[in-house]
Amino acid sequence: MHERCGMVSERGLLHMGNAKERIESGKAVLGIEFGSTRIKAVLVDETHQPIASGAHDWENQLVDGIWTYSLDMIWDGLRDCYRKMTEDVQNKYGVAVTKLGAIGFSGMMHGYMPFDEKGELLVPFRTWRNTITGEAAAVGVKIFSDMRDLIGVPVVEWVVFCDNANDVHGGSSRTAI
Repeated sequence: MHERCGMVSERGLLHMGNAKERIESGKAVLGIEFGSTRIKAVLVDETHQPIASGAHDWENQLVDGIWTYSLDMIWDGLRDCYRKMTEDVQNKYGVAVTKLGAIGFSGMMHGYMPFDEKGELLVPFRTWRNTITGEAAAVGVKIFSDMRDLIGVPVVEWVVFCDNANDVHGGSSRTAI
C-alpha cells in the first residue's frame, strides 16, 4: 500500500500475498533490536523486506548512580514489542504468527549483561549515559604499564576507548601500552 495515496499496486499485492505465505509457512524471520530509546521487533521476508513490526519505547533509569534498565523493563518491553508486531501481522495479513524461520537479536553496543550460574544478573546493565568507564580504563592502563615496566618490553598493545577521554590521559581517547 502506498503510504501517501493508500493505493495498492500490483507489485504490492504480490508482496502482501508472498508475506502472508511466508508467515503462514513459518519462514518469516524475526529481528529484535534493543535500542537505547526503543525496543523493536521486525518481521522480514526472504528478500529481507520488512513485512510487520512493533515497537516499545523505554527510558533508562538512574539507580544507585548507574544509568540502567531493569530486567523487568527488558522483559516487559520485549513482550510488548512482540505483541505489537503480531497485531501488525494480524491487521495486515489476517493471520497469526505461530512459527518463525529464525530469530535474531541486536543489542546496544554500550554494555553487556553478565549472569551467574543461577541466571542472576551480576552487575546492573550500564547504558550509554554512564561516564564511569574512565576509572576502569585507568586501572587497565596502570596494570599493563606496570607489567611493561616489570619485564622491560611491551606486553600488549591495548587501546582504551572511554566516554570521558580526559579521565584517562589528558584528552587522548586512545592509549597504546
